[in-house]
Amino acid sequence: MFPSDLIGVVLAVPAVISAAMAWAGNMLKIQRSEKAVTVLKLIGRIGGDDLTQLQEIVSREPEPGLALDLRDLRLIDADGIRFLIRCEARGIRVENCPAYMREWMSEEKR
Repeated sequence: MFPSDLIGVVLAVPAVISAAMAWAGNMLKIQRSEKAVTVLKLIGRIGGDDLTQLQEIVSREPEPGLALDLRDLRLIDADGIRFLIRCEARGIRVENCPAYMREWMSEEKR
């Protein structure tokens, strides 16, 4: 079923399993679009279990021509930053990366 069957589908990954914290801001949403390149638009936050599921999704995509759009990503943890660094090293484009995330990535590389 994956990946071509999910074009335009929004995948939602809960960031926290606690009922007390279950609100829309604690969720990573992934929108997949495919044109000349496959773009995974990351919305919300990346942390904990989100990263594991994001890694699975990215691993199923053909790397040449894959891009991660971070324009609407609001929060990320250190593991998420290291994941983005590994993605870039593999040739996956990281687009619309907020300045603080780009700076954090630079610091992690040192």
